[in-house]
Amino acid sequence: LGDRSEEYHRQVGEYLEGISVLIAYGNFAHAYVEGAASAGVLQRIPCKTPEEAAINLKLVARKEDVVLFKASRGMHAEQVIEYFLNDKKEQEEL
Repeated sequence: LGDRSEEYHRQVGEYLEGISVLIAYGNFAHAYVEGAASAGVLQRIPCKTPEEAAINLKLVARKEDVVLFKASRGMHAEQVIEYFLNDKKEQEEL
């Protein structure tokens, strides 16, 4: 995305009208959060790492929720998904 990365990430956040929660991580998390604020997303959680994002996801996600992951391959979103799903399985087994 080059020199316009921050602008483009902010624009994606602006399209998030109607969602309940945004959990964003990485170098441009702040841009997503800013855009989501202008779209009216009430709960916006910027994170620094995939692990922090997974922890926050565990805190807010409920069984009936729909969760969308948007990331480039370099962002390692699969780490968030794996951490979240593995931890949920462990909780269900208890």
